[in-house]
Amino acid sequence: MILLLLPIVAGVALPQQPQAQLRTAYDSTMHVVADVGLAVAGVRGHLDHYRTLVFNDSNATGTLMETGTALRGTCDQLTQAATSGHRIICLHCLIASLQPAMNHYRAYLPQLAVFGRRCSAMLSQRTLERAKPVDLRRIVLSLGQLTVQNLRVYEVRVGEVRAALETPDERVRPSASGRPGP
Repeated sequence: MILLLLPIVAGVALPQQPQAQLRTAYDSTMHVVADVGLAVAGVRGHLDHYRTLVFNDSNATGTLMETGTALRGTCDQLTQAATSGHRIICLHCLIASLQPAMNHYRAYLPQLAVFGRRCSAMLSQRTLERAKPVDLRRIVLSLGQLTVQNLRVYEVRVGEVRAALETPDERVRPSASGRPGP
């Protein structure tokens, strides 16, 4: 289900390519958008699952620990994707209609990485092991609010990129030779 939402979340449907096969700066930039979109979708999905367990089956401590640990892992993946993506996104290689949207998106990635770190910290191993059901409910509610606040801005930024990508122009500036450049 989460993989089906990738084109909606990221605004781009890219075939999964290993980093070594990405040939242009445009490919790498679009790959970052897809990676961050997958990480955001993972956090959302795991948070929904964890919230359901905390409120509906708080006596299943093993399942709560396992699901909380999985959610923490997706928060770490989001942090990693946003941190590395900020360095990879092309600063000057895209056409004029796409570059401003991508710059806004890129500028938000450090804040998204901070959100990922906060999410992970709220679900530390020590917290998950010692928390009572009422504490877990409080944590999951706080985490839900934090998620909504941060992903609202993310959705605006990725929406700008999606709108810019819908223009029929070429996506990259031509190089001096006339071919699309990196």
